[in-house]
Amino acid sequence: MTPDPTDVNRRLDAALAGVADAFRGMSAHRQETNCECHWGSAEELALLKTPDAPLDEDLLRRTYWTTDWRYPGPLLRRILPPVTRRLAAGEVEPLSGMDPLSRLFVMGRWLDWPAAQRDAVREFLDAWWQHTLVDPGAKVPAHEAWPSSPRSPGSSPRG
Repeated sequence: MTPDPTDVNRRLDAALAGVADAFRGMSAHRQETNCECHWGSAEELALLKTPDAPLDEDLLRRTYWTTDWRYPGPLLRRILPPVTRRLAAGEVEPLSGMDPLSRLFVMGRWLDWPAAQRDAVREFLDAWWQHTLVDPGAKVPAHEAWPSSPRSPGSSPRG
């Protein structure tokens, strides 16, 4: 039985709201650093350390593209609400954005997070995956939703 696209979209909307609730007030680690010469300014890093401060698209992209964060878990928690909205809207470029983003998920060790946070991420990933499979208007086709990058041993595309 194929789920109704309307129900799938409602589930995705609820999952996005769940991520926003679970990660409200998160910030990058206070001791997080990054090289200004290739990443960005001290002011931009300060935005990541400020809970719920708006992040422009360029800052968000550079944040998840960068792989040398010292504290990837808090950083991922900080950017998850806007990143999940961008994923659902098809605004993360599959070839250039999915692989670095998937590495940040692995490095951020989201499966080790407190249950409410872990469950919000899992529900989003499940809802988004179902959306890519069922909704003919999905912004990201299923074959582009999950990168072919290495995963941690024993992990599935969703975890």
